[in-house]
Amino acid sequence: MYTNANSIVGKMGELRQKVLNYRYDVIAITESWASADISDAELKIDGYLMYRKDKADDSRTKGGGVLLYVTEELRSHPLPNISSAEFQDTAWCKIEAGTCAVIVGVCYRSTSSSKQNNDNLLHLLEKVTCQGSQSRLLIFGD
Repeated sequence: MYTNANSIVGKMGELRQKVLNYRYDVIAITESWASADISDAELKIDGYLMYRKDKADDSRTKGGGVLLYVTEELRSHPLPNISSAEFQDTAWCKIEAGTCAVIVGVCYRSTSSSKQNNDNLLHLLEKVTCQGSQSRLLIFGD
């Protein structure tokens, strides 16, 4: 499942109910608007591992931030070398199922993104493509 939440905190009840009804394996959210003052507990979905990257710590902007949830029924782990890339809003993990591996990521690029941030996104996607040569690749975002 993918959605641009336009602020997820006030919508977590609705999201949790939807997850209960549909039992998604992977949930990707852009524009979470989450920041350091929002705890993991506020964003938690029972039965899912959460990978988060909060919006830039810039009081001039209200958008940004991404969340990636993977059901605990799948083996997943973070990919910090990709998630900590220079691109602002991105989170990545690797899901392993038997002999198959899938690299999963979520990216958000604002319409007001700088040329440098756009270049960083392209560099990130090149990096992921190279790293994913032995894996399948699933990218969510807008």
